[in-house]
Amino acid sequence: MEDSLRGNKALLWCPTHLTDEAKKEWRRIMKLYKSLDVNILSDLDQTALIMYVEAVAIYKKAHETWAKYQQGVAGNPESQRYLDKAFNTMERQTKIINQLAEQLCLTPVGRARMGMNQLEADKTSALATLMAEDE
Repeated sequence: MEDSLRGNKALLWCPTHLTDEAKKEWRRIMKLYKSLDVNILSDLDQTALIMYVEAVAIYKKAHETWAKYQQGVAGNPESQRYLDKAFNTMERQTKIINQLAEQLCLTPVGRARMGMNQLEADKTSALATLMAEDE
């Protein structure tokens, strides 16, 4: 089963055209993927990864704007417009992030769909069997 989950070894390099914030997210995610026992990415995933890290970057920028203008909203229509625009952006990006995170196995549901939770359970069962034999 484990071999069937292993995909092609992805040669995914951080694209130079990403924003600085998206590059930070790319590096963070790649560290997480490398720590997994299963190779789940291929070069075909690059577009989804780019969309995900840019959506996270846009969300963070909108959140900064929202936090900044939240302080001065009372009675200030200009601040309210910025706040509404930032909130709408955050809402749109959240939908994109959630959809792509599942596809990229960045959520428990996404990992379960890939059968990764079963691999962990199999390892635990093997360890439990080994420990039981020693007793």
